[in-house]
Amino acid sequence: MDATRNSNSAYPSLGPTLKGVIFDMDGTLVSTLPLIVHCVNEIIEKYLGRTLTMEEVMATFGPAAREIIRRFTGQLGEAKSKAAIEDYYSCYRRSYRRGLSSFRGSKSFSGNYGGPRDG
Repeated sequence: MDATRNSNSAYPSLGPTLKGVIFDMDGTLVSTLPLIVHCVNEIIEKYLGRTLTMEEVMATFGPAAREIIRRFTGQLGEAKSKAAIEDYYSCYRRSYRRGLSSFRGSKSFSGNYGGPRDG
């Protein structure tokens, strides 16, 4: 296989130029734990009239956020559970800039990050 030159580098390339990287930011570049706890509690308080400790919220981690909220609000019926999930994502989008804490060395990247995207 012939190595071709990448115009951006003095090193040979074996394929096309890398144009992007996709990875999970949480736990890699930023910690969203305070944000998640805040938004879960905002929803739990609104729909169930109580709040949870950080440890209680962390104990629910594993499934996607929509599943976590559905588990708490499922007994309220489909419509209210769906509204609670939408409210959770609204809280997350509204609060994420102030709720993120960057890990050391990641500030330069996260400053260019455009915002959360549901996947």
